[in-house]
Amino acid sequence: MSAVKTKERIGKGTIRLCDIVIDPTLQVREVNTQIVNEYRQQLRAGAKFPRIEVENKGNRLTKGFHRYYMYKAEWEPNSNVDVTYAEYKDDHAIIQEAIRDNVSHGWRMSTWDKKVAAMRLKEMGDKPEKIAEIMKVSPERVKEWMGMTVIVVGGDNTTTHRPLKHGFEHMAGESMSEESYSLLKNTERGIPLGVYVDEINRWLTNNWVDLTDAKLMVKLAELKTNLDKCL
Repeated sequence: MSAVKTKERIGKGTIRLCDIVIDPTLQVREVNTQIVNEYRQQLRAGAKFPRIEVENKGNRLTKGFHRYYMYKAEWEPNSNVDVTYAEYKDDHAIIQEAIRDNVSHGWRMSTWDKKVAAMRLKEMGDKPEKIAEIMKVSPERVKEWMGMTVIVVGGDNTTTHRPLKHGFEHMAGESMSEESYSLLKNTERGIPLGVYVDEINRWLTNNWVDLTDAKLMVKLAELKTNLDKCL
């Protein structure tokens, strides 16, 4: 018996923008509004974009989230959009191919994006070797990412492993609340703390700090208090 195909291309067609179904669970990374805006400018200038992909049954969007939001911002809901129809074995197969495509072309995935994607594939049952093949990295790199996680404790005390941004590797294995992890993930840029320290020292050493700025002096006083606690 032949193996079940993970995907089959059905054909091409058009569909009304308002009939495309968005399932957030199929997105492999957050939509970048800057990319959407760049696409919008290109569309206005006459650029042609590849067809987006939807499921043959149900019209769920499977590929082209940035292009979809570009069209949504520029066109009327009843506008026709060129699509490719496809059928997948399951949602796991959709996620695998979406990540494979994101690694290969389009808006370049950051290391953080790759860590999040790798963790998602692991949670869906993929082994490091399979994840490495999909993401075009070594199995050793995947295992390294898997080892740099924190334990996030939910409100119902359930725990999940989540990746860490660069510069926070020393926190691997620690536990934190969902609120704390969200703050770390959405606020911090993954820049090592030493970079910030060097910058502050550069300003202080060169007397670039405006000592008449009352708000800044309050912040520096707060910084000194926190430094005194940990040094």
